Amino acid sequence: MLDTFFAKETQSLDAVPGATEALNLLSLRAQIVILSNVPFTYHAERERCLVEHGMNYPLIINNGLKGPAVRALAGPARAPVFFIDDSPSHIESVATQADHVRRIHFVHDTRLAELVGPAPESHHRIDSWPEARTTIEKELSAAGF
Repeated sequence: MLDTFFAKETQSLDAVPGATEALNLLSLRAQIVILSNVPFTYHAERERCLVEHGMNYPLIINNGLKGPAVRALAGPARAPVFFIDDSPSHIESVATQADHVRRIHFVHDTRLAELVGPAPESHHRIDSWPEARTTIEKELSAAGF
């Protein structure tokens, strides 16, 4: 079922409203990396879709919980690192593997929000990209970046 979804929808997924603008503004102050659990078979399609939406950032394909990958990505960073995800299990994994990373539980779709429930290990629960951008900018400024 998931493979059918990825095959059919990966290249045509809609961007969450405000995502392109927020990431473009944040990219003036931070390095943006997209960590996705889309199957590697669909890497090119996912990358094309992101670029078509104005999100031309490095796309790293992951398999399984995202904590280990975030730990590896965050390791050399001097500035605050932020992880944004809709999955409580990925938020918890990052909390366990890279507890210094600021975790934002972001669920734009209200139907999904009801299904996934809360992410107790998150620092913030946010539902819109403008709010996410503002939150990240405030934390970057407070940390001197």
